[in-house]
Amino acid sequence: VSLSLLGPFLALVPIFYYLFSPFLISFRLLIDVFIFVPYRVTLYVLEAVYPFYAFIVIACISGAVIGIGARQLVSVI
Repeated sequence: VSLSLLGPFLALVPIFYYLFSPFLISFRLLIDVFIFVPYRVTLYVLEAVYPFYAFIVIACISGAVIGIGARQLVSVI
């Protein structure tokens, strides 16, 4: 029963969608160009660089541990 009351308003929805479709398509294009594509590119680059990042971090941590251990060993001797 309530759907029959909304019938005239629901008939206007395709008209508004047709009238605003250039704005909606432009908005989707701008969102895609300025948000989704840079996000995907950033994720791709970060996934490609991650092994090098992990290697460098592990090298720095192990270098610090070895350096601190060597300093402690020299101070004991």
